[in-house]
Amino acid sequence: MGENNIVHHVTNIIDLPEAMIHHITSSLSLRDMAYMSISSKRWRYLCYTTPYINIDKDKVVLGNLPKQLSSSFLKFVNRLFILHLNNLQRLTISCADLVDEYVVESWILKAIECSVQELDLTIPANYSFNPRGIFTLPSLRILKLNLNNAFLKSIYCIKLTNLHTLSLTYVWLPFPYFLNLFPSLKTLSLYDCYGFATLSLISSSLETLSIIQKAYSSISINDLDIYCDTLKTLNLDLASPNQLLKTFKLSAPNVHTFACSAVALNCHVLKPLNSLKDATIYIYNIHVVNDWELVKNFGSQLLTHVNHAKVLRLCSQYLQILAGMMIAAPVSTLSNLEHLTLFTHKLNNWESSSIIYILQRSSNMKTLKISREYYCCVIPEVSNEIIQQMEFVHHLKLVEMSLLGDGETNLKLLKYLFNTGKALEQITIFYDSLTDSNIAKRFDQKLSVIQKTSSSPFARLSFLPN
Repeated sequence: MGENNIVHHVTNIIDLPEAMIHHITSSLSLRDMAYMSISSKRWRYLCYTTPYINIDKDKVVLGNLPKQLSSSFLKFVNRLFILHLNNLQRLTISCADLVDEYVVESWILKAIECSVQELDLTIPANYSFNPRGIFTLPSLRILKLNLNNAFLKSIYCIKLTNLHTLSLTYVWLPFPYFLNLFPSLKTLSLYDCYGFATLSLISSSLETLSIIQKAYSSISINDLDIYCDTLKTLNLDLASPNQLLKTFKLSAPNVHTFACSAVALNCHVLKPLNSLKDATIYIYNIHVVNDWELVKNFGSQLLTHVNHAKVLRLCSQYLQILAGMMIAAPVSTLSNLEHLTLFTHKLNNWESSSIIYILQRSSNMKTLKISREYYCCVIPEVSNEIIQQMEFVHHLKLVEMSLLGDGETNLKLLKYLFNTGKALEQITIFYDSLTDSNIAKRFDQKLSVIQKTSSSPFARLSFLPN
């Protein structure tokens, strides 16, 4: 056997290569690391040379420890920074409210001196946090800031040429064009950030963008413009009770995953989304409960671009809009669609008919899921049936649905699927064990009778509690 084929048997974790041990212990809190350091000289060396420092609030409750132990722990942290020099890869601080402000600031400054590559900081709002040194640190590649509604101030110079991931949570941004000053940024996440009525993102490097506004606030985004040809993943979850976009402009022709729960008065998709493969379009914003036309206009603009999608997740409103668009253009199909998910709070005849119509126009459909959702807004009830003929669904293999209402509409849809789904392998029905158990028993009896004379007599039928 040659040298390259020699297998080394490791019987103890301590015998693993140093880099591998550091990777394994990278998620441990600093308290756990401190305990490990007293077990042996080897572990003490490994703990003091780890490139990952995680000062976790849940694991380090300094306020409940004796002063002497707290002092010892702080000395342990300070010694870590002294020994790291240029080898610190990640610093996580989420216990800032348990130590003095100057101690937290000294940790951050020491991390900057060590040329830290990743910073994950949760800072209380009452701290006078000054991040100037962070935004001029050339070694920084990942920056995550949670300032608890504090203002990101004193940012006059940005030299983060190597930063590729930026995540901001509860941050008041210093000026509108702040987010366009990172030339190498690939991933940007904004969670309940404020300070801008107009947000215009222009980037030639960004690949993943997530904007989430869920906290109640009197401040909202009025205009959102996204211009990025490199963007591949886009997540817009603007479900704040006060959030309604006036204008939404999107130019991202290469996006392949798009999740949107926003609504805009004016929507402009400037370039076709021909690369879109996975789309989630959903609405539960309280402002549009009684404005069906607004939902319809916005949804139509987005649903025009799902023709090539393989995965589609829609709320009841957008499912019906899509079916209506396909009825208006009978030649249109969803030939690539393989997985369809419907979010609804009550499965009615119109929704069931919309599903069937889309199934008939989706020749490669493999999975259908119907999920219970209570936050959908109410739309006008439509009673007419759109299905005039039975067409076989040749590729549908898996169906999952929640039992909704009295279950009669579920039954009609399942009867259709049994009669037309020649490739059906599994149907799973989820029910509420407290309220729907009797309905599930009746369902089981009725479906067993239907299945015996159906096109899918060997499909597995399962009832599972939620």
